Order: sequence, then structure tokens, then C-alpha cells
Amino acid sequence: MMDVYGTLCSGQVFLWREVGRFWYIIDGQNVLKADSTGVVDATCTIVDFFRCSDDIQHIHDTFRQDRLLSELLDRYAGLRITHQDLFQCTISFIVSANSNIPRIRRNLQEICHKFGDEIEYDGIMFRIFPTLDVLADADIQEIKECGVGYRARYIQEASCMIRDGSCSNIQSMSYKDAQERLCMLSGVGRKVADCILLFGCGHLEAVPLDRWIIRMMHEYYSIGDGTAPRTAQQYDTLHDDIVDMLGPYAGYAQQYLFKMARDESEKPLKW
Repeated sequence: MMDVYGTLCSGQVFLWREVGRFWYIIDGQNVLKADSTGVVDATCTIVDFFRCSDDIQHIHDTFRQDRLLSELLDRYAGLRITHQDLFQCTISFIVSANSNIPRIRRNLQEICHKFGDEIEYDGIMFRIFPTLDVLADADIQEIKECGVGYRARYIQEASCMIRDGSCSNIQSMSYKDAQERLCMLSGVGRKVADCILLFGCGHLEAVPLDRWIIRMMHEYYSIGDGTAPRTAQQYDTLHDDIVDMLGPYAGYAQQYLFKMARDESEKPLKW
């Protein structure tokens, strides 16, 4: 059984709501309808948002020799990595910089209400995510009115750069090449790039190194010193050490660790 609610609350995706026994997820120009089995319907195209095609048993088996991860696999058995609309994912994690999940959700909702089209689905009104052209042509002050502060310029500039082809074919690139390309965008550093690569491009070796993961890797695995890397080189070294220990599905492993850290520090999120 998949844990859709737990996955949606695990810091990967921010634009969703629960109505009755269903969850409705804004994924770019698409509204996805999900139940406990995954996505069951959509306004445009049904997509594998919860990566149901992954061999989850094989992925879990690669972690079973790790005592902590083995425990977390049982605790969060239904937790999955998402595969999101790439443009929305990019803007979402630009917005996420130096913020928190409730604020990120509010900011992205405001962006949808101000710039996204309104559609009705299943008798419910939704605002879908704005298109690339809309945000690229938007006035920075208008974007700032969505509560994103200094990130408004990054959102507009990154949208322009993507429209101009800065990230063409990024989904077919190697992890390192894709990371370097993403880091050329305004407002995108190593951590934000890794979020985009993991949740938007399907690079399962990507490990976003936020304060939760950095601390846990030091405390439980003696990797790093528990402090945030100050340079890109330090980030890459820490990331490579983590992947060397956790393997090619390290992105999955960090999500279980991140979920544990958040569950121990905060109450579950509500819409």
C-alpha cells in the first residue's frame, strides 16, 4: 500500500489538497486525482507521479543491511519519491530557499492564484500552475506580491533562461552535467538543483543536502562535521561520500531520513 498522504507531507511537493478520500495535486497544467493506490485520474494525462513503476522492493533491499534505514523502511513503508512537472518543480524549489514548508505552500498558492488559469474538475475549482511564458513575461513586482520577497527576481530570470533554452534536454543528461546546467539558473545552487534533479528529473542519486540531512549524516553515519558546506566543492565532496555509502538510490534513503527528522520535530502538515 502506498502512503500518499505521507509522501505529500514529506517536503517534496507543495500544491495539493485532500478532499474526502482523494488527494488533488497541481502538477504544471495538470490536476491529478490520487487515492491510496496512486494517480487514478487527471485533467490532462495520467502520469506516474508517485513512481509506481520503480522496483520499490529492489530499492528497499539495497538498504536492508543498514540498521537505521531498515527500521525506517518499515516505519514509512509506503513513502515514495515523486516525479513532478519539471518547470513547476524548478520554481517550487527556487521559492523554497531559506523558507519553510507552510510558507512555501502559501507562496506557491499565491503564484497560482495570481498567474495561473482557473479550471473546474470533479466539481472543485483549481488554479493550475502558470506557464513558462507567463512567469517569464511577468513583472517582478507582481511576483513579489505573492510573498516571495527577493526570490521574485530569481523566478522571473530563471523562467526567461529556461525559455531561452538554458535547460534544454536536461532530463537526458548525466547527474553531474544536469546539476551544472541547473546551477546556471538564477536562484539555483547545489541543494536546489538536487531537489529538482531528484523530484523533477528522476536522478535517484541526487541527495539535497539541507540542515536535516547534513546533521543526520554526521550523527548516524559520521559523514561530514554536521555543518553546512560553504563551497560547491565541499558540497560535492559531502554528496559523493553519502552516495558512496548509500548507493545509487541515495535519494530514496535521504527521503526516509528527512521524513524521520521532520516527524520528530514538527506536527504533520495540513492543507
